[in-house]
Amino acid sequence: TTTYLWAALQAQHPPAGAVTTVETRIGTHTEPPISGHRAFLEAAARLHREGGRHFALELTSTALGMGFMAAWPVRVGVFTNLSPDHDDQHQSPEHYLASKAQLFVHLPTSGTAILNASDPNGRLLMDVVPEDLVPLLELAHRPVISAKQFSRDKLVQLCRLAARYE
Repeated sequence: TTTYLWAALQAQHPPAGAVTTVETRIGTHTEPPISGHRAFLEAAARLHREGGRHFALELTSTALGMGFMAAWPVRVGVFTNLSPDHDDQHQSPEHYLASKAQLFVHLPTSGTAILNASDPNGRLLMDVVPEDLVPLLELAHRPVISAKQFSRDKLVQLCRLAARYE
């Protein structure tokens, strides 16, 4: 998801940055993933020096649980699912979900929430989206958009929408 968002941002607002657990991208330059807050700040500064103003971030539940959103609020939050491979990083399943919820609790009123309503946890997260912020997309039991239909063009549209709030 993050790489698709980076590609859409890079196409519309180059240079764009991306930070995932697999790699870091600044414009078209790819390097190993960053580790830690200082490395994140250095990547953000590098992107800024190169004229970039947009970052696609894969925010881990651990980073969210440590307060990343309070320090670095984003404009678009995407929830796909909770994965059992992260259970060991949280005190309980409730802590894991509460960590993910931070992504939506701190969205600005001009922000966009994209939630997977097919996941029971996605439906729970809808309850923490600020009342004046309507989720843009809820993938329901009978999906509105399937994974195959969620193309790069659709992501470009979402990024254009997000860019309106600059």
